[in-house]
Amino acid sequence: MSDRVRVVWKGGPETEGSTGEVPPEIGEITARPVFRELARFETDALTGQPEDLGELMLDSDLRSFHEAWVPAEGDLLQRFLSVVRGRGATEIEVQHPTIHRRSESPAGCGPPAPPCAPDSKYAKPLPQPALGDLTDFQGYLKPTDGVNAQAAWRWQGGRGEGIVVADLESGWFFHHGLWNRIGFVGGLGNDQPDDMAHGTAVLGVIGARRHGRRKVGLEGVANEARLIAIPAGEGSEKGAANAILNAISSRRVPPGSVLLIETQHNIELVCEDGRRISSPFLPLEATGDGFTMIRRAVDLGYHVVQAAANGSTDVGPFLNGRDSGAILVGGGFHLDGRRVYKSNFGERVNVSSWGSAVASCGAPHSTFGDLWTGRLESYTASFNSTSSAAAIVAGVVACVLGILMAHGVHLAPRELRDYLVRTGNPRMSCPGQHIGPQPDLGKLIAALVQDGVLPSELRSRT
Repeated sequence: MSDRVRVVWKGGPETEGSTGEVPPEIGEITARPVFRELARFETDALTGQPEDLGELMLDSDLRSFHEAWVPAEGDLLQRFLSVVRGRGATEIEVQHPTIHRRSESPAGCGPPAPPCAPDSKYAKPLPQPALGDLTDFQGYLKPTDGVNAQAAWRWQGGRGEGIVVADLESGWFFHHGLWNRIGFVGGLGNDQPDDMAHGTAVLGVIGARRHGRRKVGLEGVANEARLIAIPAGEGSEKGAANAILNAISSRRVPPGSVLLIETQHNIELVCEDGRRISSPFLPLEATGDGFTMIRRAVDLGYHVVQAAANGSTDVGPFLNGRDSGAILVGGGFHLDGRRVYKSNFGERVNVSSWGSAVASCGAPHSTFGDLWTGRLESYTASFNSTSSAAAIVAGVVACVLGILMAHGVHLAPRELRDYLVRTGNPRMSCPGQHIGPQPDLGKLIAALVQDGVLPSELRSRT
């Protein structure tokens, strides 16, 4: 565990600088607003122009959130909490840093759910001797067991044309041969190999294109969407909620865009026996600042897709009945849809998709190069858990929004979420471990036509 934790609160200390009342032996601790402009990357890869964020949309509610990174050793954290509480702070949370490389989730106050489906026990394909057409490995695109991408691709807008998909996480490998279409908001992210591989795999699921004369590589679910990378803070000290604010403040991420949240979080719990322990991995919505910002984005018309996180637990008790309006995505075993071991579950989880055996792009010299690897691009056949599932669903949402845009139709985020759930394909379930149906683009589009949302004669792609 990191030697520092993030303390978030509302009210109380409000200014930059030392908290002023912290005992000197704790050392200097800085309180600062949670929601603030991140350092920006100087050039937009899409236009070559300097980054231009709009005015941050702050109101009194957002301005009331503050944070500090506090040493966790000894009793220093408890002293700091006493100081903040004494200065009138409310809704205090202690959040522990998480990184994608961790495969085990803290147990929380109770044991994790029993396994339902194997997390990674499937026959991996052998490494390819040469880079060729890899789409045969993309079962998640196909009808029945997948999201039926071809049902959207036949129509105008069905590959996500005109739609922005913003990926909020830690890092990406920007030298990949497919990434000449990526824009940036707030920086390049970190350079940790596994974080860079993770972000590249996420964007590959959504926006990869076969390329070259031989059409090699993969096809992303929404491979004509415009991709934006938004780092959720630097290093382990992530600020995913603030990254959402930067996203919706950017002129290049307008309302109607897809915001994909690929972070997971620990919150300190006080158990019934008085023990203080880190929670299982939870979605950003489980944090106070995260829920506030996600709900704000949804209310403004952004379609927020959020990984349910990999804590192997029911998220319900940690959400306290709250629902931000985001699409919460669980991970299902690719063969039958059962919850993969690490995926969270619960009635709040709306839909699911493949949480194992997902083929996507990777980063050279990382864990995601098992299918094929070269100097500037790599491919994996083992992207997994809620990260892969959420990326697939974000691609589905972009496809639907592209078709709606091409036909001059608008659908609010909560309405589209309802269609995803109602038209999805139930797969094999685990008793008491709800992760929702898998979206089916064919059934979803048919329902939109039947309900008169889309015209009965859709325009075919030319």
